[in-house]
Amino acid sequence: MLDRPHAPRSGDALPRLAAHRHLESLKRSTLREQTGGFEQRNLIGSPARSGERIRVYRQAGVTTLSGLLFVANTVPEMQEAIDLFGREVIPNFR
Repeated sequence: MLDRPHAPRSGDALPRLAAHRHLESLKRSTLREQTGGFEQRNLIGSPARSGERIRVYRQAGVTTLSGLLFVANTVPEMQEAIDLFGREVIPNFR
């Protein structure tokens, strides 16, 4: 999930994101056996942070990312996140 452009960029912004809250709730059930933070396994954060995660995956040999899920509180917020990803992340990997 990408931070919206007008969202706070401080280190405490992540816990306010809907995706973060949802994944935190899963730690007590579905994800309780997994080690390592979901922040390291997923594209959560700013376009720059997401781009860096994609570069790490690319360096490890990953050629395809599938199952991108954009979590938001409203449809317009979700569309904004999708547009932001398409505008600021995807062009760096063509």
